[in-house]
Amino acid sequence: MTQLTLSLASLRAQRLRTLVTVMSVTIALATLMFTLSASRRLRGIIAEADRPTRLTVTAMGSTMPQAYAARIEKLAGVAGSLEWQRNESGTDGKGYSFALCITTPGFPGSLPHSLFSMPPEMYERWRADRQGLVANGTLLKQMGWKVGDTVTFQSTAGAVQAHVIGTAEGSMVDSVFMHFEYIDALKRGGLGIIDVPCPPERYDALAAAIEATFAEENPSVMVVPASVLATYFMQSVSAVPILMERISILLACITLLVTGSTLSMSLREREAEFGTLRALGFSRGRVISVIVVQSVATCLAGGVLGCLVPFALFHEHGLTLGADVMQDVTVSGGMGLFGVGLSVLLGLLIALPPALRTSYRDVVQALQDAG
Repeated sequence: MTQLTLSLASLRAQRLRTLVTVMSVTIALATLMFTLSASRRLRGIIAEADRPTRLTVTAMGSTMPQAYAARIEKLAGVAGSLEWQRNESGTDGKGYSFALCITTPGFPGSLPHSLFSMPPEMYERWRADRQGLVANGTLLKQMGWKVGDTVTFQSTAGAVQAHVIGTAEGSMVDSVFMHFEYIDALKRGGLGIIDVPCPPERYDALAAAIEATFAEENPSVMVVPASVLATYFMQSVSAVPILMERISILLACITLLVTGSTLSMSLREREAEFGTLRALGFSRGRVISVIVVQSVATCLAGGVLGCLVPFALFHEHGLTLGADVMQDVTVSGGMGLFGVGLSVLLGLLIALPPALRTSYRDVVQALQDAG
């Protein structure tokens, strides 16, 4: 108890230095927690990309007749309902054009990925409204539309009347998403992409069957696992988790240096105090414990704050970053406990070298040097 009392009294006596040290640990740990959580999320996304559950059918440079989808559904190995998409274009009548993406509600090429920023209840309202429209917020401003408006615009499919349901901030700035069946009723057209659910073990057989079915047709088709479409992107980001983790280690090292430097300054200023404690009969072990408790208490306070901030902000709903693949980054309870434990370890590593050096100094010399 004496060691704890002395340590806390010293921290209170040096309030500004203590506050600076706690804040440096807090900022470093909060950044570390988020960076590691984002890295873990990205590693999971890269791993998931290697386990696709669907095939993507396209006709390069052309669209496919809707009859293609009906023929594909009859093939062995198809594991569920097909979804598809095609594109038209729209205009505000003043020279501004945008892409009109026509999609079935479950089409994974655009949904929910491009609509990930929509709350679930808004997404369900869009699914339930045959004339529902969602678009990037920038495009809504360009068009002068607001959520809840009923709007009319011209498109290559004809005059379109739509209900603005919400914004899709993750989608491209010039894209509007609407239901396939509504736009197709205005103008029947081909399919740009057909999404075919398929278990991984059936990829090769089903892909060969689809390509053989349309080999003599015009247009012919190309079939790839959905993950192949993201291969180049995934290759480009595969090193990002490693980079993020190295940045995290660098942050921890910087924190170690800053906190260690601050503690060393504090110890040099208190050498007379430690010499007095030794002269009063304190053992080396008790002097070391006073220094260790002070260091661990400072780092622990910063560590707890540094873990609580991102945990409180991102644990429940996560943080959606401005990229399709980086959604719902959350800080778990386990990650928080790791951060707290790391702060305690940090306090011990910082304290032990100066504590041992100070405690083993000659008592008389320490008192003389202090004046």
